Amino acid sequence: MNEVFLIGKIHSLGENRKDGLFTLEVKRNYKDENGQFIFDYFPCKIWKGAMDVMISNCKVGDVIAIKARLEEDSDSKIIIIVEKLKFIYKDNRFQKN
Repeated sequence: MNEVFLIGKIHSLGENRKDGLFTLEVKRNYKDENGQFIFDYFPCKIWKGAMDVMISNCKVGDVIAIKARLEEDSDSKIIIIVEKLKFIYKDNRFQKN
């Protein structure tokens, strides 16, 4: 079974938002030796109808939950393919102009 569930903040959106590419920032559930949380940045691609919803509603800094699968691209890198998207909250403090 190839299923991944993540909750994170939209860190960046692709230059061409219609290509469906974005980066999801996910906080680990533990702190480093300095007491700071560590974040991972995952490349994601969103398909079909969910892409239209994301284009019209999502901004950098918004927190979302995704149901996805893992795929290997032509460069042998793992990419997260988003199948479902749910908005957790919008936070305009994290928006980039």
